[in-house]
Amino acid sequence: MAIESASPHRSLRRPRSLRVRGGIARTFGPLFVVLVFVLLLPGAVFLYDAVAHPLTADAGQVLIGSICVAFSVLLVFFLLRDRR
Repeated sequence: MAIESASPHRSLRRPRSLRVRGGIARTFGPLFVVLVFVLLLPGAVFLYDAVAHPLTADAGQVLIGSICVAFSVLLVFFLLRDRR
């Protein structure tokens, strides 16, 4: 049995756009970096205020702060994983 070469099939495929070839992290990477800082700064402020004034802190403040920090850490790991 002969194996068909892949070259005739390559000519039938449409070339992929630069956005698809670049990947999401390469295309939207600068926006993700800005979003990391936008999420990290208020999250750190909420958590710092909850630790500095524990008697006046409520559960919502700690929850919102931890969610903001968690999302920013997830975005950083996503950017680092996609760069490899």
